[in-house]
Amino acid sequence: MLRVEGDAEAVRYQSFEPRTADACRAYLARDTAGDPDRTCFDLAVTLDGSFIGRVGLDIKRPERSVGELWFMLDRAHWRRGLMFEAASALIDYGFRAHGLHRIFVECDPRNAAAVRLAEKLGMQREGLLRKHVCIKGEWCDSLYYGLLRDPRTPAGSRPDAL
Repeated sequence: MLRVEGDAEAVRYQSFEPRTADACRAYLARDTAGDPDRTCFDLAVTLDGSFIGRVGLDIKRPERSVGELWFMLDRAHWRRGLMFEAASALIDYGFRAHGLHRIFVECDPRNAAAVRLAEKLGMQREGLLRKHVCIKGEWCDSLYYGLLRDPRTPAGSRPDAL
């Protein structure tokens, strides 16, 4: 985790500064506390048994059946299409297990990899909020992509999930 989240380039578009080893340990302690009512699913992405990143689904508004998808990957594995499988599986999980109606991604429009992944996942561009969030002292735009569960398709049966 430190290799990924301690890398300034890998966390360039994240809301946090590069993490220290202590910050990674604290994050993991909070994330693995075992809350039975959790609404944030933060999963390790591995390749050949090695941690290479994280993908998460945060059910922001359970009463509205809306979840936010996010992801980050070790730079050594960028541009190889590896995040697609993990993100697809988590999207399917959100629709199937939690009955979500909508899953969205918020990203900086300069993050070309995030934009490509959202589009490859079948998400539609929904809007751009100018100077929406201050990240690391800079006001940044937010680009939103969304995916709706088709009400005619039973949860868990997205044909394009994997």
